[in-house]
Amino acid sequence: MESRIFSQVRGNAKEAATFSSDYVPVEPPIDEFLLRQFEAIDPRWLDENHWAAEETLSGIRQGGIETLAWYTSFRSNQVWGIFIRRSAIKGFTYQFATKTGEPPQHCLRAAYEVLYGHELFHFQVDCAYLKLDELTAAHSLSGDDPYLQSRKMNKPWDDLEEALANARSLYKTRQPFRSELTRILKTSPQGYRDFGKYRSKKDFMAAVDQLISQPHASLRNNPGLHGIRALVDLEDSILNGQHVPVYLVNS
Repeated sequence: MESRIFSQVRGNAKEAATFSSDYVPVEPPIDEFLLRQFEAIDPRWLDENHWAAEETLSGIRQGGIETLAWYTSFRSNQVWGIFIRRSAIKGFTYQFATKTGEPPQHCLRAAYEVLYGHELFHFQVDCAYLKLDELTAAHSLSGDDPYLQSRKMNKPWDDLEEALANARSLYKTRQPFRSELTRILKTSPQGYRDFGKYRSKKDFMAAVDQLISQPHASLRNNPGLHGIRALVDLEDSILNGQHVPVYLVNS
């Protein structure tokens, strides 16, 4: 029988077909889609979007990446998926282009990947908690599942999860954009700005194991269930975007 981790995600993905006109579904091929949406091929484009960079940097300082993009769980009764503000993509594109000298088209894709990568990590954690629920029957025993318990325990955000999401996004960002992204992320609030602690793969994986284990002492004492690697494969293509809808938000 197919694991609920995939059947539930697929089922909710079908329900996401109805969405507000404020959302534009992201469609492959990504480069062509972004160029159609943003037309970042004219040098004048940068001058016209200086305001977006100021807004983006201010948002990072005030509330981290989640002011620019966010993930809504497939557990919710809302439209679910990854939501990315157009203005945030413009802002990062401006910063990357002016600081690195790379062509705007390359900066545009890098900007999208930064925001997408951060939120994709939240989706993967969500899937890990669902698998944990499936393995431990935690939902039926406690009346609440581990993911929702974790969300209630950590408000307004989980410091560790946000640091790891930034670390993951930074790891996926190539030079010369990585240096500028590092500088920007260091201006984030507590949690978000602590990504530097998890730059090595060893430290990152140990911290992700801690993240998944922290809501339940029983999980920490069960080697068979301990850590995210027993629950999901972060490199598995199934969890790297095939089943998570992505939308541009017209703001």
